[in-house]
Amino acid sequence: MGDDGSHDFHSGIGFDTDAGKRILNWPEQHYENGLKKHENTGRRYRKIIRILKRMRNEMQDENIESAKNVASCLIESLVSNLPNDLFGHDTYSSDVREVLAHISTKQ
Repeated sequence: MGDDGSHDFHSGIGFDTDAGKRILNWPEQHYENGLKKHENTGRRYRKIIRILKRMRNEMQDENIESAKNVASCLIESLVSNLPNDLFGHDTYSSDVREVLAHISTKQ
């Protein structure tokens, strides 16, 4: 509840898949969280996501099986949950290395 007694809520959308699974999406919250993460990482968050998605696409083009079913939203979700200090190295390559190393050691 808000300070004035009103209810706070996030506008979202939900739908059911053919398999009966409900998928929920909170686009405004997702967008705001992304903006914060981008600013808190020295404006590198979005760039690293784009780099990782390009890497995934190249791996798919080369028929690398492990890249076959990697969704864009999975990449974005993984990166959004990483510590901000993994970003901001001298090069984007260093940031990508740190991000991938962190993800691979936390499984």
